[in-house]
Amino acid sequence: MERLPDTVIAHAPAKINLVLEVEPLATGEEKHRLASLFCTTTLTDTLVFDFAPGREPFNAQVTVESVGFDTSFVNPNNNTLIKTVECFKREYGFGFLTPGTLKVELIKSIPTRAGLGGGSSDAAALLRMLCWLAELEPLSERSLKVARAVGADVPFFLHAPKTGLCARMGGHGDKFIEAVPKPRLHLCLTKPADGVATRRAFAAFEEEDHAAQLEHAGATLRLAQALKEGQGLRAIAALCTNNLEPVATALLPEIAGIQKMLRACAGVLGVTMSGSGSALFAICENAEAAQACMQYCASQGLWAVAVES
Repeated sequence: MERLPDTVIAHAPAKINLVLEVEPLATGEEKHRLASLFCTTTLTDTLVFDFAPGREPFNAQVTVESVGFDTSFVNPNNNTLIKTVECFKREYGFGFLTPGTLKVELIKSIPTRAGLGGGSSDAAALLRMLCWLAELEPLSERSLKVARAVGADVPFFLHAPKTGLCARMGGHGDKFIEAVPKPRLHLCLTKPADGVATRRAFAAFEEEDHAAQLEHAGATLRLAQALKEGQGLRAIAALCTNNLEPVATALLPEIAGIQKMLRACAGVLGVTMSGSGSALFAICENAEAAQACMQYCASQGLWAVAVES
């Protein structure tokens, strides 16, 4: 975070799942367990915080604007940021927060329903701010409990330092297992106009052939080991995989067409879907290849950015 005279500005990074291995639901379970390698990118949302002390109990006012896509569907009174405040108050009570109003201006650059974790990253940035205001440790077990109550991806972003993070996650995606060496990847991120609802993707996963979906079991550990050994870009690209891709593509067939288009671009070493989709990331040989890939996608009317991990 950067402290300014009257405001605090936080940059909330998007993530990609270099690997995502979802397990079938076990008997009696309601949430899927998974193994994954999360990696932050240089694509960020921006949050501008302005706290005005007052006599009324602490409250938050959220406004949202976007860069290049529609956010009119975002309810300023019912979103992930408001949920973060509510979960924080439920865990810590009102006494930890000074009476007054925290104004939160969220400037969205990360598209929604893309598998890039924008909402979770925004929530983690706000949770760090609440902990700062209340003089609490953001990585305490109680703060992590708040993060898990907001969303499964939020603990990862709470762990991510300012310089970013690559980490092996387990449980329901909310269990931090270990940090691994973060690769410097030149990426082209792109997606269809539509997104994939996470719940719908996981529901469709349960209806598919799990033997086929789990054929890459152990991919998370293999890529984590490759990163620890400092293997090259081609090896990393070859080990990236996501067993939600088949069901997401069935729900949104445009994903397959965009994936084929990306693979045909010069300098692209591999293409994988992030999270439950619909965003895809192309690992490119260098920054120039990522820029060229991004420009081609944009010429086809797609949202696209060239970023680094």
